[in-house]
Amino acid sequence: MTEEERNCAVRSRLLLKLANLGPRSYAKLEIACQGDWSALERQPRQLATKAYLSTKQIAHIVEAASGLDEKIAALNKQFQALHVSCVLPEDDGYPPLLLEITDRPFMLFVQGTLLPPQHPLAVVGSRKPSHYGQAVLSGLLGPVIEAGAEIISGLAYGIDKLAHETALKWGGRTIAVLGSGLGSIYPRTHEPLAKSIIERGGAVISEFLPSVGPRKEYFPLRNRIVAGLSQAVFVVEAGQTSGALITARLALSENRDVAALPGDISRKEATGPNRLIRDGATPITSPADLLELLNLTSVQQVPMAQLPPALQWLSEHPGSLAEEVAAGIAGLLPTCVETLVLAEISGQVTRASDGRYQMQ
Repeated sequence: MTEEERNCAVRSRLLLKLANLGPRSYAKLEIACQGDWSALERQPRQLATKAYLSTKQIAHIVEAASGLDEKIAALNKQFQALHVSCVLPEDDGYPPLLLEITDRPFMLFVQGTLLPPQHPLAVVGSRKPSHYGQAVLSGLLGPVIEAGAEIISGLAYGIDKLAHETALKWGGRTIAVLGSGLGSIYPRTHEPLAKSIIERGGAVISEFLPSVGPRKEYFPLRNRIVAGLSQAVFVVEAGQTSGALITARLALSENRDVAALPGDISRKEATGPNRLIRDGATPITSPADLLELLNLTSVQQVPMAQLPPALQWLSEHPGSLAEEVAAGIAGLLPTCVETLVLAEISGQVTRASDGRYQMQ
């Protein structure tokens, strides 16, 4: 595609973004335009009617086409101010896996560096994860990130946020996909995290114009991109109505692998993952399971500089409950649980059926 052709493509697709049209409408208009997208500006009503769009959609296109030069000039100022680039499916930088999905975005807005991921793993889950979910996540993801996996998630509260933070902690790359525009990052409290992702070589992306705010119906659209960008989707914790399960279903529909963290059947956060496992998802109980899922065969474990106080106390008091360890070192129970769970994952400790730990 020549520079002139690309400029024309960007212009026509910004027109469709201004009209708030999605990939399916784009596909219909592509047929109607027969390669001449400039005709959409000259004859918006005729072409939209030829594409069998609704009366409302036609009205939106006609409105967007009016004064388009001024509107695109204003958008370009926004892009410059926010350091946003536009990526099309025809561009080399468009993620190859995303090209494979149904209703692929016909335009992406990007902050940061959108390098094609080599071993992308989507990590999704509850916005209110349990202490167990929080504790186990770093232990499972860390070695896999170190082996070369890139983490894809949605910058939401809970598991999404922890997944991005874990990627940064372990020196990996991560991509955040928004259900809003890049000028309206949601939640606002995650703006520093988004900035860190960009500064560390990752990207924050959206298919919405920068000024578009978050809306409930946009998040399932975001989830299809999360699934589409990924080689596999890992569901950590999720209730029966969680958006994470929507992402899992979308992943299955696009022939992606789905994995889940087994959980305590008495906890509502475990309902979704346990059901996915029942229906054929891969249970993840160690980093090795994720490595196999992503076709990564080597991982370098980072040894502890010194034994944490909880493990030092446990070595002297084998067969202790987490509550007893916390009391023994005058520590916080959630912190002790996290230490013990991570040590169990790495094989340093074992946990009996009654919940008692001992060193290996």
